[in-house]
Amino acid sequence: MNKIFSPSRFGKYFLHDLVTARNNFLVSGLILGCLPVVIFAVNSLFNRLITGSWTAYVNPVNQVTSVIVATIVASMVFPAKMYGSLTERRAGSSWLMMPASNFEKWLSMCLVCLLVLPVFLGVLLLGTDSALSALFPMNYGRSLVYWLFNANSLIRDSTGLDISINIPAIIFIEWAECILPFLLGAIFFRKSKVAKTFLALMLLGLVFSILSIVFAGNVNIDFNELQSMADSAGARRLIDSLNILISAVSLAYIAALLGLVFLRIKTLKH
Repeated sequence: MNKIFSPSRFGKYFLHDLVTARNNFLVSGLILGCLPVVIFAVNSLFNRLITGSWTAYVNPVNQVTSVIVATIVASMVFPAKMYGSLTERRAGSSWLMMPASNFEKWLSMCLVCLLVLPVFLGVLLLGTDSALSALFPMNYGRSLVYWLFNANSLIRDSTGLDISINIPAIIFIEWAECILPFLLGAIFFRKSKVAKTFLALMLLGLVFSILSIVFAGNVNIDFNELQSMADSAGARRLIDSLNILISAVSLAYIAALLGLVFLRIKTLKH
C-alpha cells in the first residue's frame, strides 16, 4: 500500500505541485480573475467616447460572459502551462524520477485542476464582481453572488414550477468537462497541445452528433404522450428524468477522462 499511496509522500508532492502552479500561472490567473474589472472599464471607456459620460451600465449577461470567458481560457491554458512540459524529454524525465507513485501524481493533478484552480479563480472572479457591485451599485447592478443564491427562487417565480437546481454541482461538472480534455491533451500531444485538443474535441463532437441524429431517427416519439406530460406533475417527471440522464452521461464522461489521464501517466516514458 505504501508504494501506491503514502500521506507524507503525497503531501510533499502536492505541495510541490502547488508551488509549480503558483510559479506558472499566478500572474495569468490574476489577470483572468480581474476580467470583470476589465470589462467594466472597457464599457465605461466606450461610453465616455460615445456619450461623453463615464457612466456605464453592466447587465448580468456581461457579468456571466466575463466568468465564462475567464473559465474557458483558464481550462485551455492552465493544463498546458502546468503539465505540458511532461512530454519533453528533460522535464518529463525529471518528473518521472520524482519520489511519488503514479497514483499520487494523478491525484495531485486532479486536485490542482479540479479543486485548487477553480476555487482560486472563482474567488477572484466573484470577489472582483462583488467589489464592483458594492462600489458602483447604480451602474454595475447586483453581484453574481446574489444571482447564484437566488437563482432557484427566480426560476420558480418565472416558470411556476417547483424546480430546484444544484448550481454548485452543475458548475463543478461543467468545469471538469471543460478542463479534463485539455489536461489529457497537455500530457498526450507533444506540440500544439491546445490546438490539437480543440481539433480532437471538434471531431469527437461531429461523430457524436452524427450518431445522435441516427439514433433519434430510429426512435418513435409519441407526441400524445408528450402532450399529456404538459401539466406540472408531468413536466416535473420529465425534468427529473432528463436530469438523471444528463448527470449519468456527464459523470461517465468525466470518469472516462480521469481514467485516460491515469493511463497516460502510467505510459509516460523518456
